Amino acid sequence: MYKYIHDQTVRLANHGFNKEEIAEQIELPPGLAQSFSNREYYGTLHHNSRAVYVKYLGYLDGNPAHIHPLGPVERARKYVEFMGGAKEVIARARRCFEDGEYRWVAEALNHVVQSDQWMTDEAKGKAKGAKSEAKEEAEEKLLKLSKEKEKALEKI
Repeated sequence: MYKYIHDQTVRLANHGFNKEEIAEQIELPPGLAQSFSNREYYGTLHHNSRAVYVKYLGYLDGNPAHIHPLGPVERARKYVEFMGGAKEVIARARRCFEDGEYRWVAEALNHVVQSDQWMTDEAKGKAKGAKSEAKEEAEEKLLKLSKEKEKALEKI
């Protein structure tokens, strides 16, 4: 199986495909795919073909825009702005989810989460308040447990 992945990845790379394009189109032939030992249990054909590509050609895919991209937060903020704001992205993502476009939904919503625009200032305040309350509650429980432990040790 690994020889097949290797050979097909190199063949497709020699035809000018990048690692993502190869990963999307490579498939095991039926004789290999039907073998129980070749199931995608640890690692996948998608991941393994990309690894072969990177071994020989590196992680750059030939696209100059990928040489020095913006950081994830700045890039996400700009994507979300271009797409009409977080509320619009979330609404569109719901429709895409209903259409079964799960990979696209994950990618689009990742930009919303990374941009930190998905939560209103009021909701952020509530979240911080809830976090503080949870922290206080945990500290109280720890104090109570330590007192119980001390009492139990005194009895010994």
